[in-house]
Amino acid sequence: MNYMNKLIDLFIEKTTWVNGLTIGISIVGLVALLSMKKDLHPPFKFNYVNVQLSYPNASAEEVERLIIYPLEEKLRDVSDVEELTSVSKVGSARITLKFPQSVKNLPDKIEETRALVQTEMRLLPAKYPKFRSDSGRGFKNIFGKPRHYRA
Repeated sequence: MNYMNKLIDLFIEKTTWVNGLTIGISIVGLVALLSMKKDLHPPFKFNYVNVQLSYPNASAEEVERLIIYPLEEKLRDVSDVEELTSVSKVGSARITLKFPQSVKNLPDKIEETRALVQTEMRLLPAKYPKFRSDSGRGFKNIFGKPRHYRA
C-alpha cells in the first residue's frame, strides 16, 4: 500500500482530528489575513519613460531608419537604463526606456532623455518633414513622470 492510500485511510478513520486540523488552519489563515497590511492604493513608481513621435506619411521602414536607430544610439547613453525597446509603425515611433526600481532620480532621467531626443531632432537634415505629435505641438513630450497613488 502506498503512502497516499495510508493517508486517505488515516483521514477517514480520524475524522475529529482532520476537522480540528482544518479549523486550526482556517484560524491561522484568518488571523494572517486580518493582520496583513492593506492599502487601497499602495504607493508604487512607474520606472518607464516613453518617447512617442510621429512622422506623417512615412513608412515603418523610414520611421525605423530616420527616427528609431538614431534615437536608440543616443538613448543608450542614458545611465541606469535596464531595458530599451522600440516600435515603429506607419507614421509613428515609440521608444520605451525601463529603469530599475532602485533609481531614485527618475525626474532627472526624464529630463536627460528629453534633452537627448530634442538634440537628435535638431540634427536631422532639413529636407525631412518636421516631426510633430498627434496634438500638433512639435515634439510630443515624454510621458513618464513618476505617479504615486496614495490613499
